[in-house]
Amino acid sequence: MQFSTFPATGRAIAHGITSGFGVDTITSAGSDLFSEMRLALAAERSRANAGTLAAGQAVPTVDLHPRDMLRLATLDGERVWSLDAETGSLTPGKQADIAVIDMRTPHLDGHGDPIAHLVLGAGPADVETVVVGGDVVKLNGRLLGDRAAAARELIARIRARLEA
Repeated sequence: MQFSTFPATGRAIAHGITSGFGVDTITSAGSDLFSEMRLALAAERSRANAGTLAAGQAVPTVDLHPRDMLRLATLDGERVWSLDAETGSLTPGKQADIAVIDMRTPHLDGHGDPIAHLVLGAGPADVETVVVGGDVVKLNGRLLGDRAAAARELIARIRARLEA
């Protein structure tokens, strides 16, 4: 058996294992799905192409693409938790959780595949609007209502504790 430090994303998908991304742990690599998608794509491409590159050959194809990463962060994340009948896609009767990304910014507004631009270039600061269960919780890039105040208070308490 061969062990590696690479995530098992590509191998799990190839074996039909339900896989998805989630962010429930703060790591040094970021705590958002944008970072997760980029890291998983880079890691999987490195793992899949290591032998070819070590042999000094050109990589002929890439198995996983940015669209696969977006699916893993949305629909497939819901499938992992068996929530895909309730949420994960914009379908009548499902919960409506929507994130609107501002793709007009210079680093995302390019030629080519907009999904690739989103996955490879977007970050939390590009999230313009978020709707959770029909409630707008972020608008024009700013958290709304009690959530913003609660988040700021929590950050202040943690900062004070760390400085003590």
